[in-house]
Amino acid sequence: MKETRERILDAAIRVFGKNGVSGATTREIARVAQVNEVTLFRYCKSKDELLRQVVSQCSRRFERVFAEAPFETPDDLRRTVRAFAATYVRMQRNNEDFVRTFFGELNRHHQLCRSLFVESSRPVRQKFI
Repeated sequence: MKETRERILDAAIRVFGKNGVSGATTREIARVAQVNEVTLFRYCKSKDELLRQVVSQCSRRFERVFAEAPFETPDDLRRTVRAFAATYVRMQRNNEDFVRTFFGELNRHHQLCRSLFVESSRPVRQKFI
């Protein structure tokens, strides 16, 4: 089950990155994930929900950096901040098309992108603070 969810989210990142939020369709995402559209809708009720899950998945990767890090000394904090920065850069490089599309469509889908960004960054921000 997790494998199907991961395939759907990976496909969504690629399709959103290639076609943008408006141009991406659930049919194309399902095709790229090699599932039927009904299966996709079992995991996500809408395209916006799918986008929300994609952004949330990316943010959870950052949470792990803080969850696994010791904070007993200033050097621990430095290492954790460096690990966070390296994870952030790696995520942007690995998902360059998606990141460009997401930020490029901020004006067109301002409310959706803003709420996704705020919602997904809140746990990481709290751990960082």
